[in-house]
Amino acid sequence: MNQNNGLMGRRNFLNLTGTGGIALMAAVTGSAFWGVQANRAIAATVDPLSPDAALKRLMEGNQRFVQHKAKHPDQSEARIKEIAQAQHPFATLLTCADSRVSAEILFDEGLGDLFDIRVAGNIVTPEVLGSLEYAVAILSTPVIMVLGHERCGAVTAAVQGERLPGSMNSFVKAIKPAIAKTKDES
Repeated sequence: MNQNNGLMGRRNFLNLTGTGGIALMAAVTGSAFWGVQANRAIAATVDPLSPDAALKRLMEGNQRFVQHKAKHPDQSEARIKEIAQAQHPFATLLTCADSRVSAEILFDEGLGDLFDIRVAGNIVTPEVLGSLEYAVAILSTPVIMVLGHERCGAVTAAVQGERLPGSMNSFVKAIKPAIAKTKDES
C-alpha cells in the first residue's frame, strides 16, 4: 500500500498479481487510451452547445423539475447503446456526494447528458480537478456548474468545528479555509 494515500501502487499490484497483473494493466491502459481517443473523435462530430446555450438548457430543465413537468429525456435502450461507445455530455456539474441531489433529475436530463463529479462538500482535490480538466479538454463540455445544497453534512461539520472519524475529516479540513474567509469578510 502506498503510505501517502492508502492506495496500492503499481509495483505492489504487480507483485501481488504476477504476470496476470501485467496483462490486466496493459489491457486497462490500452482501453483507457482508446476510450479517450473515441471520446475525442465523437466530440469532434457532435455540434457542441455554446456556454450560454448549455446554461439555458440546464435552467430550462430545472424549471421543468420545479414545475413537476419533467420529460425524462435520453433514457431509451438506444441511448444506452449510444453512450456505451463514448460520452458527449453538454455540461459538467460538480455536486455534493449526497443522495438527495441528483443532477440528472434536478435538471431533467438523461443518461450521458451531464458529466457528474460528486464529492462531499464540493471540495476540489487533485482528482476532482483532473476530472474537471478531462470534461473540458477531452469531452468538450462548454460549461461547468458547481451545485451546492442545503443541510450539507460536510459543511455543517466544518462550521460546527466537528472532528469526523477516519478520512471523512479531510472534507472538514478542506472546507475550513472558506469558513475562515467568510468570517473575515463579515
